[in-house]
Amino acid sequence: MPQAVVFDLFETLVTEYDPNWTHAQSIPSQLAVPDTLFTTAWAAMRRRRMLGQGPDTATALRMICDSAGVQADAAVIDRLTIHRKKAKAEPIMRPEPAILNMLDELLDLGIKLALLSNAAPDEVEAWQESPLAQRVGCATFSFQVQLAKPDPMAFCLACERLGVDPGRSVFVGDGGDSELSGASEAGMEPCWATWFLDRWPSWKLQAVQAQGAENFPRLKMPNELVERLRLADR
Repeated sequence: MPQAVVFDLFETLVTEYDPNWTHAQSIPSQLAVPDTLFTTAWAAMRRRRMLGQGPDTATALRMICDSAGVQADAAVIDRLTIHRKKAKAEPIMRPEPAILNMLDELLDLGIKLALLSNAAPDEVEAWQESPLAQRVGCATFSFQVQLAKPDPMAFCLACERLGVDPGRSVFVGDGGDSELSGASEAGMEPCWATWFLDRWPSWKLQAVQAQGAENFPRLKMPNELVERLRLADR
């Protein structure tokens, strides 16, 4: 049996999507900037933000307004910043029972658990208060270590912090950021978690398939990971 399982966070241990998820008004429209400009500018800042080198949310929104030649409304930016933090915290603070059961069963099997997430600081502020943090022994966030998936060194660092060899570890993720290929290069056994992707929205599933996720073993339910590891011990 593998000695450890390293999990991705978003769309693996928690999900930010819901089939009834709607927005009364989009962020670009609230800032009065074009959708395409906002999407492009936000994406351009993403890697720097998750490496701890980019602006926080409020500053990023002001920069986007400036680039669009729009006067930033301080009240709107404050409201959007607060809303985004709450939206990020909600799923982290309320993980689904099936996820918690999976983690508990893995711990009962004597398996060490870790987290490896590409995230900016203000996206995971709720982590330490989450029921997940009580179960996952070690959390490595990209902004803390200036390493991001799919860099194999990020996976090796997560394993090193747990005191296990990558070759005796499993990585479980939804496949974003080509993370499954990165885990494989690091010597880990990657598993493609689709228990959230199979629900919603379809473009998310298609996006990770384009990154080669479907080349790895697929887990459609959290308990499938537990059964897979139990079988490995026989």
